[in-house]
Amino acid sequence: WEFSTDGKCQKMPSARLLDIRIRSLPCFEQDGFVWIWPGDAPPAATLPSLKPPPGFVIHAE
Repeated sequence: WEFSTDGKCQKMPSARLLDIRIRSLPCFEQDGFVWIWPGDAPPAATLPSLKPPPGFVIHAE
């Protein structure tokens, strides 16, 4: 299923399109991460950078 940014279902492969909506959440990408804001307060204007300092590499599994 595909939804628009306001949460309305736009495409339902192999099914007839119904009037279905989901809650949409503010989100953005920063430093290779997708940040989702599920709270009721407005999203933070800025977040600290998660980029490693020069000469360092971050590795996680």
